[in-house]
This record gives sequence, C-alpha cells and structure tokens, in this order.
Amino acid sequence: MTAPARRIAEIKAAILSGDAESAQKSLDLLEKSLESGVREDHRRVLEPALTELRALAEASLRGARQAAEDLRDIIVSAQSLQTYDDAGRRRSATTLAPMPQRF
Repeated sequence: MTAPARRIAEIKAAILSGDAESAQKSLDLLEKSLESGVREDHRRVLEPALTELRALAEASLRGARQAAEDLRDIIVSAQSLQTYDDAGRRRSATTLAPMPQRF
C-alpha cells in the first residue's frame, strides 16, 4: 500500500469515527505528499479511493446539515411548549390543528 493510499484510509477511518480534526490533518498531509505529482500506477489506485472518500464526506455533510435542521425544529417545538414567559405571565397560543370529532 502506498503512502497516499494509507493517508486515504486514515481519512476514511477518521470520517467514519467522526474525528474531523484527525481527518483534516491527514487530508493536509495527503495534499502535501501529492504536490510533487502522482505516478500513473498509483493514480489508478488512488482515483477510486478518492471518489469513495468524496462520497463519504458528502454524506457526512448531509447528515450534519440534517442534524442541525432537526435541532432547530426541536428548539422551535420546545419553545412553543412553554406555558410562562420570562416575566411570569401565562402564555396562550392558538393552534391550527383540527378539533377531533366524536360521534
């Protein structure tokens, strides 16, 4: 296994474990090692690994964005459940939910 391939494996492991700092360090080292160019035989090995790594990073980003959006929704929902405001006055809010019908 070549040094760049080992770096890619390290980056992948760091992303999967959620260690962004380690992934960034390994990515910086990979970038530095590839500045002088890539041999053709190494390129055939590295291109699929980099494609997989890019897909993994994009999926990680989508997951983080979705988690942030979910947290915003939870915060908004939790705020609407508060009965009293900061001054101790009782809040009343109307909901647009339809009333249940009983037969």
